[in-house]
Amino acid sequence: MRRRVLLIEDDEQMLEELANLFNEYKIMTITASSGEAGLELAQNKAFDVAVLDIKLPDISGVDLVSRLKKRRPHAAYILMTAYASLETAVKAVKKGALEYLLKPFDPQDLLRAVERGFIRKDTNLRCWNQKEKLKSENEVLEKKLSALRHLNEIYIGRERTVAALKKEVNELLTSMDQRAKYDDN
Repeated sequence: MRRRVLLIEDDEQMLEELANLFNEYKIMTITASSGEAGLELAQNKAFDVAVLDIKLPDISGVDLVSRLKKRRPHAAYILMTAYASLETAVKAVKKGALEYLLKPFDPQDLLRAVERGFIRKDTNLRCWNQKEKLKSENEVLEKKLSALRHLNEIYIGRERTVAALKKEVNELLTSMDQRAKYDDN
């Protein structure tokens, strides 16, 4: 299966250069030049990694991460900017960004970051699938446990009924013994 990158960059030249770089490495690229256009693409197109410019004309790349994660929670997110700040980097990581690259960057650094993104996406998906499998198995076990508890209640109820019946018979026999002793006297 061919990997897919959603690339959102408002600088048309940079957008084209990065799309060509990804295509050169056999990475399918879905491109948008605004955050809203990227969100619309994400609605219908699957992607493994999103590479986002932080300064877009309509929405911050950091805020875009949150919105895209709602649509594609298993994807990995890489932010790039020429206007770096520690505050923005921290906010990006808190929102779920895997990487934060400063422009200009070496194309190989971006490719390595995207490769780490593919690995992260695969890991996220495997964890989610395992979690869903465990939830399903847990539901089955809960149903079995409930059935066993019900059977146990029935068994204990029968034991109590038998014990009560034994007690009544013993009381009756004791009473009959006492009556027989009384009649013999």
